[in-house]
Amino acid sequence: MVAEAQRRPGKANDPVTLGEVRQFENEFAALYVPAKLAEYQDRTIYSAGSIMSGHTLKHLLAAAACFAILRYFQTRRPIA
Repeated sequence: MVAEAQRRPGKANDPVTLGEVRQFENEFAALYVPAKLAEYQDRTIYSAGSIMSGHTLKHLLAAAACFAILRYFQTRRPIA
């Protein structure tokens, strides 16, 4: 009975759809692919503005990609 009272109504209890999984995969790819590109273009990025190297940008984008994965695990639900 307590567990039933703790359940949140609405979408939180619905099974996850394949579209929602794909959304998280796309978020991850949209951050990780530019991170890898920044790694390969390290000197070019640094010479363009001399503010941040491609290596630093790679780490920032990779950290954002990890955050997208963390959000996925925090919000996941059983697959239908």
